[in-house]
Amino acid sequence: MGSPSSYAVATRLLKEILPIDQTISTSGLRNRVWAVGQELDDHAESAIHGERDYPPADPHVKIVALAVDSAWLRHRPSRQEQDEARLAQYFPSKRPPPTGPHVNIIAGRAVRDDGSCKVYGYVNREVTSTASRLDHFLSEQGVANDQKITIVSDGAGEFEKAVDGSRRPLNRILDWFHIAMKFRAI
Repeated sequence: MGSPSSYAVATRLLKEILPIDQTISTSGLRNRVWAVGQELDDHAESAIHGERDYPPADPHVKIVALAVDSAWLRHRPSRQEQDEARLAQYFPSKRPPPTGPHVNIIAGRAVRDDGSCKVYGYVNREVTSTASRLDHFLSEQGVANDQKITIVSDGAGEFEKAVDGSRRPLNRILDWFHIAMKFRAI
């Protein structure tokens, strides 16, 4: 499309296909994502605190396994913080700016016996109880309180707390990838 046609023709075609003139700024997008996330989190917390009922347990819902992992998102310094860090290289007496908060995000995927999957996630420091959040997710899926579920995760402490604090019969195992990493470190 680019080489045989002129810029004006390509621009008109792209404007017809894509909503180019309806752009949103990155700060606007961040604010919208934050608002939706806050609403979802408030909805989950109200259910955890008993302000809302869960759907009844469905005897046909069987979760084969629940895979859980976490990732750390690093704080990206602002342009001013980056400039101050560059200045600190040349003027060592000036302290470098703080690196800012890192965010630990937990994500999980429940695999049902029919092959379908459901996902959940949360920011570790932002929830009152990781065990309550796990129980909430399973209750929202219609899982019975006495159903045994195997959780596949690494050896991170936040998963151990979630499994040990849960009111459900959960069986936690380490995945092969993380077992191999531990042996490689030894």
